[in-house]
Amino acid sequence: MLLAAADSDRDGVADAVEQAILEQFRPQLLISAGECDGLPAEFRSGLKEPEVAARNGTLYARVSPFTARPGEWIEVHYYHLWGRDCGKRGHDLDAEQAAVLLERVHGEWLARYWWAAAHEETLCERSNAARASWLNAEKQGARLWISRGKHASFLSRQLCSWGCGGDSCENTLPAAPAKIVNLGEKGALAEGMEWVEAGSWPLRDKLGSAFTEEILARLDREEGSRIVGRDGAMYPIQAIALAGGEAADGLGTGKQHTGQALGTATEKTGSALRKAGRSVRGFLSGKK
Repeated sequence: MLLAAADSDRDGVADAVEQAILEQFRPQLLISAGECDGLPAEFRSGLKEPEVAARNGTLYARVSPFTARPGEWIEVHYYHLWGRDCGKRGHDLDAEQAAVLLERVHGEWLARYWWAAAHEETLCERSNAARASWLNAEKQGARLWISRGKHASFLSRQLCSWGCGGDSCENTLPAAPAKIVNLGEKGALAEGMEWVEAGSWPLRDKLGSAFTEEILARLDREEGSRIVGRDGAMYPIQAIALAGGEAADGLGTGKQHTGQALGTATEKTGSALRKAGRSVRGFLSGKK
């Protein structure tokens, strides 16, 4: 058991264990030199709505038991939160994340799988996952490329260019390590963290598990060191947007807006479709 006297969020993982894990597996954020919002933000404690206190690179995090597999597993989420999305169709407040699944082996925690969120719950979702061994990130944090302005997370720089045309991870620099704030658990948030659940941004919807059995099974089947997407190969509509230069948000803010998104994409025919056709054929044939 992982029980200990100091367990503030009552999840069965001791506070000291959580903090040690958060520090050991802290991801390295690679941020574009021209990032318009500077660095991930620290938010004022004790408020019901998120309010930026400083843009200083603070990471927020959450540690939770993972019971879908036998043995001792925990799932760790790292949230890089921003004062604004300043890409195309930008908006105030931006909540992004990455996650790692750890297994305890002979008393040592080892990372087994990494996952990075990119345009979650949109038609342009490019969330990506990999075995930790492929990333040389079994005992340490993985590198995360953060797209300029949009803040989508990628486990390789090359993947960044497939984000519906709105992502760029060029000229990146590693962000200096800053403090990590443990949010606690949904329903047992740390003191002063009420702003996490504000309806003004989607952070409260990101407090579940990132690792579905489908994703884990796909990673386990992979024989080569390949980063996989949450939904497999690029959709044709994503290639259309990529060719036409549309930002991810331009295809609807959620998958429930399919009709609106398809209408927007249909208007971008002609040269975009011709370019998209070549992109799709190349992608599906494995030529990247």
